[in-house]
Amino acid sequence: MTKATFFILLYALLPLCGQPQMQGQRYIVTPVTRSPSVFVAEIEDVKTSSEPSHGVDVRVRVTRILKDQQQLGLEPGVVEVNVVTEPLTPVSATYGATWWTFRKIKTGQRFVMFSDHKTSLREMILSPVSSEEVTDEVNGVRDVELMLDASRKPLIEQAQEAALALGEPRRHGWLFAKYVTELLATGTDPETAQLSRVLESDGALAFSDEAKESLLRFLAIEYGGLYGHGVNLRSALASLTLQYLALQPTQPQERPTLLQRRILDCLPTIRKTDHDLSALRRVTLPDAVIQKLKAQAIQLSSNAHLKPAQRAEARALLSELAPK
Repeated sequence: MTKATFFILLYALLPLCGQPQMQGQRYIVTPVTRSPSVFVAEIEDVKTSSEPSHGVDVRVRVTRILKDQQQLGLEPGVVEVNVVTEPLTPVSATYGATWWTFRKIKTGQRFVMFSDHKTSLREMILSPVSSEEVTDEVNGVRDVELMLDASRKPLIEQAQEAALALGEPRRHGWLFAKYVTELLATGTDPETAQLSRVLESDGALAFSDEAKESLLRFLAIEYGGLYGHGVNLRSALASLTLQYLALQPTQPQERPTLLQRRILDCLPTIRKTDHDLSALRRVTLPDAVIQKLKAQAIQLSSNAHLKPAQRAEARALLSELAPK
């Protein structure tokens, strides 16, 4: 490995090496625990420069400081920044990309932002590590508050509180999907029993459409990771995969949704060994839902917009749904 390659890999891994939350010898790693600074920011004004190379002038109002672990004395206030949202060249889009690159910024948008900078709010806003938009549908602020409040509690209590949050009449975003995944991956089956039961029932619908795709992606990564996991994580991925597929529209030859594609990419992970296949077969669904799944599998198995491997997965699922 060359020195240049080493530093590229090191830079890529840095976001994973923050200050994770510890429960004994177990870690819950999310942007909330990893980032020393978390705050809420609202876009107050956006002005495009007459010169494309000058980017966009954005006035940002920081309304709340949710976490100031580095004790920088962060306070709410107004910050003005100049950012480039539309790179002039492919090279600048690839090597000069920031959080703002290709982002459609509008007045009134609100974000929960996560940063590992050790200087000022201005630098944090210019290059946050990640963010979640706060909308009428998804209020990530409440999820961050829940995770921060749970940070000193035993893992079983965190999992129980997450299960209760999934029962509230509101939707959750990708951030909470990551948190739920980490709880299932880190906790034992007894510790995450309530959370697993909720996910396999009405709690599955507590995520936005975008977060549903994120949840499946996070679970699949853990499912196929280096470390073995308990029954609950495997069951959750199998159950959510089938539940979410049944919710999708049946439109022959229409371009599949991102969630449909994600589901078909998850199936090989679930079905990769006889042991894991049992998780799929344990899912109990009403006959009406099974009929929807069959219709989905038939439609996707011949959809020309899908890769051959994805169409093959749809045919394999149809075979699994056939009476034994």
